[in-house]
Amino acid sequence: MASYTVPTWTSAANPAARLAAAALALVAAATLLSVAPAVSARADDTIGISGAPAKAGAADGRTRFTYQVGPGQHLDDEYLVKNTGTTRQTVTVFGTDAFNTDDGSWGLLPTDDTAKDVGGWVTFGGQPRATLDLAPGESRAVAFAVDVPADAGPGDHAGGVVLSAVSPDGQVLVDRRVATRLYVRVPGDIQEGASQ
Repeated sequence: MASYTVPTWTSAANPAARLAAAALALVAAATLLSVAPAVSARADDTIGISGAPAKAGAADGRTRFTYQVGPGQHLDDEYLVKNTGTTRQTVTVFGTDAFNTDDGSWGLLPTDDTAKDVGGWVTFGGQPRATLDLAPGESRAVAFAVDVPADAGPGDHAGGVVLSAVSPDGQVLVDRRVATRLYVRVPGDIQEGASQ
């Protein structure tokens, strides 16, 4: 049987071939790196949330929650929450009170403050807050109730239904919040100069 020796490109006898093989390997590597998609666990991740008034599990076109409800009355409604980001999010939904800021703008209490007016009348399954875990792109309708206390003062009570997602950003936790305004008008005679 005859033997055959395979020539090698890396032999010392053929330095030009060795240089050509190295150059070809570099060109191939550069080509692969330029067309291969970048792989990143975090660079393309986004965090986003949205909320809207809903009916039967779908957004219904309202831009706010507006009710006229008497003292001691109860009503039910829905809030559609959505994870608009690319990462799984744990979100919290709650009611809170509104206030006028120093410059006259409309503001809502910070997330950890306890609502003492209309925001405190809002419950989710009997609890002041609902926590949900949402996959990227997932939407869910959250049922809530508004129970106006029997001793609620007449007039307009302003607040909001808030959707909050707390997530790390570097070395700090960021509370991303969106809210829908909540207005409850309690009928009755308003006494001039009286405060609620």
